[in-house]
Amino acid sequence: MAAGRGHPEAIAAVAALPSPAVLLHVGKGELRGGLEAQAAKLGAGARNFWAGYEEDGLPELYRAMDVLLFTASGSEQGQRAILEAMSSGVPVVALDLPGVSDLLTHEREGLVVRRTEELVPALLRLRDSGDERRRMAERARERALEFAPERFAGRAREFYAGLPARKSSTSRAWDAGETEG
Repeated sequence: MAAGRGHPEAIAAVAALPSPAVLLHVGKGELRGGLEAQAAKLGAGARNFWAGYEEDGLPELYRAMDVLLFTASGSEQGQRAILEAMSSGVPVVALDLPGVSDLLTHEREGLVVRRTEELVPALLRLRDSGDERRRMAERARERALEFAPERFAGRAREFYAGLPARKSSTSRAWDAGETEG
C-alpha cells in the first residue's frame, strides 16, 4: 500500500458503487491509515476490507472475488495479480496500463478502461450481467493457463527457433566465420 499503487482510485470507485459492493485490499504499507481514512470519508469504510500481506492464502482470497479491480501497476511494473486472479477464474476490470493488454483482451477475459471514470460503469456492467461475468471468468482461467511454465516454455522455444540467424557486428567469431553449433 505504497504511493502509486492505485488504492485511492479503487476506493473511490467502490465508494461510488451501490452496496453491497466491497473492496478487498491485499498488501501492507505505510499508507494504509490514510487509505482507511479516505474510505471512511467517502462513506465506504465498512465496505473496505484489509487482508494485509498474504502469500499462502492468496488463492482463496482470489476465489472469494467476483472481479479483480486493477488500478495501478504492481511493484516494478509487474502485473502478477492479473494472472493470479485469472488463474483462479476471476475476470478483471483494469486500467489500460503497460502490460495489461498483453495478459487480457478487452471484453474477453475482462474489461480494460482508459480512464478512472470508466471503472464504475465497467464494474456495474459485470455486476449486472452474471452470464457475461461467468463467461469472462472461464476465459480468464483459460488465458492464464497459456502462461503456465510448460506452455510458455514451448512457445518461447518455437519463437527462438524461428529467428533467422543474424550476423552480429560485435562478434569476431561471426566475422571470421567461426561459429560453434
